[in-house]
Amino acid sequence: MEPNIIKEKLKLPMHFVFPPVIRCSTLLFGFFGLACVFYIIFTRLTSDASLFVKIVPFVCIFLLYDSISRNLFSLNKITISENNLQFSYLLKKKMQIEWQDIVRLDSHFTKNKFFVIYYRTSPAKHIEGTEEILSKYYFPAAFKNVLDVINLIKLYAPHIETDEFVSSLIYLQKTGNDSL
Repeated sequence: MEPNIIKEKLKLPMHFVFPPVIRCSTLLFGFFGLACVFYIIFTRLTSDASLFVKIVPFVCIFLLYDSISRNLFSLNKITISENNLQFSYLLKKKMQIEWQDIVRLDSHFTKNKFFVIYYRTSPAKHIEGTEEILSKYYFPAAFKNVLDVINLIKLYAPHIETDEFVSSLIYLQKTGNDSL
């Protein structure tokens, strides 16, 4: 099936959201844990307690803060519309990339697994004779429906270059599958 026919069948904008039940429960447990630790510090901790008992609440605070901050500042939603690709967070600014500005999509698999989008950010991006500036945006490979997101990026920005691994993930142009 032709890519244009697939585009017509899609209902845009499409939203891919991190499961809100997991996000909310993790944040609730994190804040509840912080409240319990502060309660223990201010009411139960005495000067004659052992060094271990004095250190454990502060280790717990560090671990709970790490969990809360990861949930508040990590990718929450990917929105695909006719004009752009948008990445939304709970407490960070939204990131919008126009389809015509995307240059390349690569995989980056080291300790953390990410996909990298290279895009133009030069203010004079469509004027000849000006040097374009490429920026990188990393998004996690463990995000919900990442295979569909990659295929939709390639569908709406067919001009982009991809590495060998990302090319092997794209099924819309190879088989004409319109299962989205």
